[in-house]
Amino acid sequence: MNNYLLFCNNENWEQVYFNTKSDIINNGFFKKKLESFYGKRNHIRCACNEKNHIYMNIRKNKKKDGTFFFSLGTNPNYANLHSNDCPFFNNSDEYYDEENNIFNSIILDEVKTNKTSSSPTDINKIDEVNKKRRFTFRHFCKDILANAYKYSFNSINLKNDRRNFCTPTFSDFYKKIYKILLDTDIRNKRKMETIISNIKSKGYNLKYGILNNNLNELLTNINSKKNNELINLGLNSFTKDFDQYYYNFNITKKHLVDAAQICKIFNNYISGPYFVFMITKNKIAHRFYLLPVYVDLIKDSFCFVDSDREREYAEYLTKNSISFLKPFGNDEFKYIKREKIILNNSTAAKPRFYTRPDFLEFDNDKIKIVEVLGFMDNKEYVDHLSKKREEYEKLCKIYNFLEYKEV
Repeated sequence: MNNYLLFCNNENWEQVYFNTKSDIINNGFFKKKLESFYGKRNHIRCACNEKNHIYMNIRKNKKKDGTFFFSLGTNPNYANLHSNDCPFFNNSDEYYDEENNIFNSIILDEVKTNKTSSSPTDINKIDEVNKKRRFTFRHFCKDILANAYKYSFNSINLKNDRRNFCTPTFSDFYKKIYKILLDTDIRNKRKMETIISNIKSKGYNLKYGILNNNLNELLTNINSKKNNELINLGLNSFTKDFDQYYYNFNITKKHLVDAAQICKIFNNYISGPYFVFMITKNKIAHRFYLLPVYVDLIKDSFCFVDSDREREYAEYLTKNSISFLKPFGNDEFKYIKREKIILNNSTAAKPRFYTRPDFLEFDNDKIKIVEVLGFMDNKEYVDHLSKKREEYEKLCKIYNFLEYKEV
């Protein structure tokens, strides 16, 4: 799912996509936006709920060192309107420290209920707390994966002297996750220390890797099972040195069905494989997050995908040795030198995409913006495609190294 913020400029609403809350806190573009919009009422909306206008508030926060930073939160009158997949679904400081961009380890814990002595009201309140913790864990995972993918893309291209770009490899992406979580040479390391130590102290194990099942088939096969019944699955995981091993685990039917909803597009499940990030205890998945991917272990090629058609196109690009990027966050170009992006000796600034392209192809002195067409009989999809097409065609007129194509 793409997340969008709407900024009101002279009565026109400018749409900008983001992936995680840390995008907004760490990205220079958003920092300037929040500072310029501070004090303006009803000028920023979250676009996660098409049926409601969800207005956002900008807060000016003082750090311990005396400096200030701006953050974005939901107007209290609209707090319960965000969709489950929106990073602002749970806006509680109890779960997320905005100043330090740290997730609280409380998101790992389930509040238990005594259904014989608790009232229905109490049970509903506890269910809501657990729901928020589970969804906040999703955003914790997405934050890690987005940073790992960004670091992988940037590191391989900073080292590469060629003008053209290289595609991030699966092995390097996987190792970047390990570094973010456990190593010392990634700048986000301190932010992870607390939650990782709590994972271990509570007897949990953090596991991630590739799940090769197909959700449509899997959920059909377990349809007759009870919600609390355990389903046995296997994960293709890897060591620090990228040696492959198989990890068997169990997950309740309810937990699996809930997690699978993020892999739906217009009521259809995207087929496998999936990248899984989970917390286990006694080999039972306690927290579980999965996203559809394209992966070729032989060619070491990998990207996240939003449809089966996108996976087919990623496979086509790999087989034809075409360098590409499947944008996952909104700042993969953050650390790349301007001279590397601005080809043909152009003096223009780095291009900024307000809506996320399906793919960027790197072809000699051109960057091709690619949209993989799919649900053309769906009005919502067609309307969104029209907005993207308009934006990309405008960018191509500004930057002579950009091309736009649909496949």
